[in-house]
Amino acid sequence: MHKWRRSALILGVLTLLGTLAVPYFLKSEDAPTPRRTSTPRKSTGLVLPPPAPRAEGSLRIQGIVHGDQGPLAGVRISATRSEAHQTLSELTCEEVLPHRRGDRHGFADCFFTEPATTLELLLSRQGEAPLYAETVTDTDGRFTLEQLPEGPFTLWALGPRGARLQPGVVAGTQGLQLRLEEGVFLEGTVIDEDLAALPQVQVMAVHQGFTRFFDVETDADGRYRIGPLPVGDYALAFTKDGWIPDLKDSVFAEPVKLLRPHRIVGRVMRQGTPVPHATVQLRDITFNERGIAPPLLSSKQETTDAQGRFTFEALSLRLFRLEATQGEHHGRAEVPMWTHDSKQEVLLSLSPGAMLEGTVKDEAGAAIEGALVQLQERGLKPRYVKTTTDATGHYRLGPLALAPHELELTSPRHFPTSESVAELSPGTKRLDFTLRTPLWVDGVLVDEAGSPVPDMHITVDNPPSEDTDDTLLLAPYEAVSDEQGRFHLNFPTPGPFLLKLLDEPRFRMEELQIQAPDTQVRWVLKRGAAVSGGVFDELDTPLSGLRVRLSTEPPEEGTTNSPEQGVLSETWTDAQGHYAFGGMKPGQYVLEALHDSGAVERFATRHLELRERQEAHVDLRLEAGWTLSGTVVDNQGQPLSGADVFIEPPQDSTPPWRVGYRHHTVELLTRTREDGRFTLRNLSSRDVELRVKKQSFRLAPHLSTGGEIGLDSLHAHEGGPPVRFVMSRQARIHGRVVGPDGKPLTRFRVMREVVEHPRGEFSLDVVAAGARPVIFQAEDLAPVFRQVEVPHDAGVVDLGEVRMSAGRKVAGRVLDAETSAPVESALLVPDLEHSDSVRLHPYTTWTQAYTNKDGRFIIARVDEHSATLNIRAHGYLSKKLTLAPGSQEDLTVRMEKGARVELSVLDAKGRPTSATVFLDREGAESFPYSIEVPAEGPFVVRDLAPGTYRVNASAGEGGLESYHSQRIQIPASGGVSITVKARSEGATLELRVNSPLLFTLALVSGEDPWPKQGYDLSSLRERSLPHEVGKEGTMTFRNLPAGKLTLFLITNDWRGSYRELIDIPETGTVVRDVTPKWQAVRQ
Repeated sequence: MHKWRRSALILGVLTLLGTLAVPYFLKSEDAPTPRRTSTPRKSTGLVLPPPAPRAEGSLRIQGIVHGDQGPLAGVRISATRSEAHQTLSELTCEEVLPHRRGDRHGFADCFFTEPATTLELLLSRQGEAPLYAETVTDTDGRFTLEQLPEGPFTLWALGPRGARLQPGVVAGTQGLQLRLEEGVFLEGTVIDEDLAALPQVQVMAVHQGFTRFFDVETDADGRYRIGPLPVGDYALAFTKDGWIPDLKDSVFAEPVKLLRPHRIVGRVMRQGTPVPHATVQLRDITFNERGIAPPLLSSKQETTDAQGRFTFEALSLRLFRLEATQGEHHGRAEVPMWTHDSKQEVLLSLSPGAMLEGTVKDEAGAAIEGALVQLQERGLKPRYVKTTTDATGHYRLGPLALAPHELELTSPRHFPTSESVAELSPGTKRLDFTLRTPLWVDGVLVDEAGSPVPDMHITVDNPPSEDTDDTLLLAPYEAVSDEQGRFHLNFPTPGPFLLKLLDEPRFRMEELQIQAPDTQVRWVLKRGAAVSGGVFDELDTPLSGLRVRLSTEPPEEGTTNSPEQGVLSETWTDAQGHYAFGGMKPGQYVLEALHDSGAVERFATRHLELRERQEAHVDLRLEAGWTLSGTVVDNQGQPLSGADVFIEPPQDSTPPWRVGYRHHTVELLTRTREDGRFTLRNLSSRDVELRVKKQSFRLAPHLSTGGEIGLDSLHAHEGGPPVRFVMSRQARIHGRVVGPDGKPLTRFRVMREVVEHPRGEFSLDVVAAGARPVIFQAEDLAPVFRQVEVPHDAGVVDLGEVRMSAGRKVAGRVLDAETSAPVESALLVPDLEHSDSVRLHPYTTWTQAYTNKDGRFIIARVDEHSATLNIRAHGYLSKKLTLAPGSQEDLTVRMEKGARVELSVLDAKGRPTSATVFLDREGAESFPYSIEVPAEGPFVVRDLAPGTYRVNASAGEGGLESYHSQRIQIPASGGVSITVKARSEGATLELRVNSPLLFTLALVSGEDPWPKQGYDLSSLRERSLPHEVGKEGTMTFRNLPAGKLTLFLITNDWRGSYRELIDIPETGTVVRDVTPKWQAVRQ
């Protein structure tokens, strides 16, 4: 284990050298001609071992680089090699970070959890894989890398239109064939605290897998663009003199904001006297939007000088907690940097703290060494301290704040325990623990030769099922074997248990029955049959990092087994393109490798049969396909860059061994270049369905060419003309948001989108014409609502200046009108303009409040234009209260109950049953009102406004009853009894839908229009009449009422919709074959 030297971190370390190595990035169609300069490493607090002298040799690597039209000239080829204990991609987290002892993940996995360390290394240019050779391909696409020592190298092929990364190429290789791939561009904008563009920012892109640095500088508009680079995971470091550096993931889409450095200066005092040599810790406690604070280990520490002073430099605008300790004394302060004056000293006053100590023993009185003691200060998350017990079982924590704490105590071979520690007082409090001992199962894993098997994940297939405290305390019932193959499990009760291995490709997936307790378990693992090989592209070049999946041969059609049950394991090819699976039982298997490039995915599949202990070698080769090129333009013919092109897989094209298996966590896509062009390579199907997306645009299928027009797509064919997508600008609403003083607001929210703009400008895309609610929100200001009418699908509405104010306070009580009792959990919402016709998305936030148990409510900020207040409470009629101008802090709202409405549901035989009853008020556009009526009814409601209602019911999922529809008059007071009865007679509808697309269906009574909002479809499905599905897919609806029914269909991918009216007679059977003419759904 290597230990790195660490010293204090200073801001100068976190600024990049004025002279940087010139990057490998492409700005034009020309091949790059990088200059390499030897830049001395800056002094830094974190120092990796110096690179070993670069070995030289006499070996070569020769090959040819291919493009779409054949060999490519002018492609720059480089050879690098990662060095053990020096290159970042070869280091583990524990090697770089002493506090992460035992963390054997590659350091690239710690890049973003330890950003300060990562920046320190990157900006001092430590840990890059050394460059051994470099050249440019000739006119025939040939290259030769010379003077190489023995061993494998990583080759980088960088051209103006693509890139390729080829690891594991051994020196001496001849005839290597490399096909350039699409590559990726890393681009974005860097801004300052005032949202102004920042020029001359140094941007470093770091390939996390093989640690190569690519550098560029932002232009006058703060923009940067690096690429094309090989596909992979990249970290981006941003630095500029006088600004705090930042680290981002390459998928970060927002502008990068660099901040000016701020500082905290302070003093530690005790009874008015400066305290030298006190320890001061600074911790970032800023919660993000998901309520998560930074890691506890992301803190800084200083020691006070002789005058008790301390300084923390290079701080951003965050909320920090300062804690000072010396001996048994403790002091604390919180500093919000956005209001803190850096010239003002922060005073930390030490006062006597509390110390907590004790011993931890087992039930026999023996000391327990290594028990973990964690102490969490109540109400101050995240704030905990921890320690482990020594050889005598002793622990000591402190100094601690004089506040209640929660203590947790864990030990690998004992029941954990916890304790609430009451308010602590100065001095030492003793707290001893006796841990109970569970039943132990200790064992060892060995192979058939008797050698230990490490790193095996073991799980208990039938863990204790009793829902007791002891059972929960020991969960989860899992273990991992150590280097000697040993494992340990704890059980609360004796009994038989079944052990299984978790997704282990080396050995057969066998089980072991054990009896707890048992400390002499010996599990002999059998290797079984094995299959290994390589994965190659169409040029017979090995492919690294590809997913290879092994599954059992799927059962024949008609059997009951699920294809998902056949998934055995998956792995990824190594640097030489090799894969291996072991531990298989005899049988038939499917072996498949997956390769994706942009929007295109290819599979190499082999079916094989393995015998007992057979070691099979199977190579997988990807077949070459055809190439499709196209462009994406707007309706003026101007190219659109950054448009995403997708391939829609054909319906029912998935073979049975892939059914139910998700290959990707993100959607596969190819993005258009600056000229609007895109290229899809190695297509396997002769016909492809293409879709395109770009923010603020929608496809105009009737203007697009190069294939057959689909719903929102184009069907292209091999050998057909180039594809030309035409996209039209969506309708939009724009304007400018200002504060009470008329100055632009630079940060606010429009609907659910956060907007940052130096002039307060916003632009909101609109899917279709019509009335649209727009809500503006900003910190410490009252939300503002606007109802906007968009005239047509490409309309532009200018709201001009939207002024936000501090608003006014509205507070009071909600009481029962009859008894004056407080009404708890009443909802109060300031009126939206034309609120009866406004439909907000369910997740749209708006100003609102709920009453407490005393019926009181406070809405701190209400817009002056909100003239009314809407009040709703369960069991009461909704109420609307007129608000007078100015603050209203003593309102009294009296809620009245409506008519007593009793609801009962009967089945066709007149017996009580349960159902969902729907009441729709005629003549008013309102939210759907549904009531779950139990079989034990009647169910009483008192919050229905007077009026005429249409009453329908649904039996719910699995029920086949249909119900009589009624029109009911609900009075303002009094009582009404409504009985909804299932129908026992009526017409029958036999419905067949002819479509290759998968869809969702709803059939409802009456002539209902298509829902205005997509999220209303779920409500529509709840009202759907029940049906049975026959063997050939015929849907049979029985006991239907005479009149018109409305059929709604929507494809499962929400791309197509269809609506049709069906006339139903009094009796008889109607047979309807529907071939939907799908209409595109606007999203």
